[in-house]
Amino acid sequence: SLQASLARSQLRRLDYFLQKRRAIAEVYFDELTDLNVKLPHKIRNRTNFFRFPIRIHKPVDLVIGKFADEGIQVRRGVDTLLHRWLKLPNAKFPIAEQCFEETLSLPIYPDLTPGEQARIIRSCHKILK
Repeated sequence: SLQASLARSQLRRLDYFLQKRRAIAEVYFDELTDLNVKLPHKIRNRTNFFRFPIRIHKPVDLVIGKFADEGIQVRRGVDTLLHRWLKLPNAKFPIAEQCFEETLSLPIYPDLTPGEQARIIRSCHKILK
């Protein structure tokens, strides 16, 4: 089937995709160290960098809007919290809630060009300084 063929094609390129994500992540580590953000050093050598999460000290929704004004789509670190999905009280999960309110995910995908990443980094310095 078409879907199986596409999946096989993507799997053949898996190593390339993972190398590209790691290379992009290393640029973020190098270029964002002087900002007042917490970079994901603890997972640096243990992840495929599906996302590049950073902890910020500003309201996430406000920062997402500022990046959007720059033409850059950033996201929260996760889309939803499991306890919210299960309709459990937020107060029972204060650390998860805090991380949700402080974590931003920068664009990191294999086709991200060096120029696009440089623009993202410039915007990080402008918005997160």
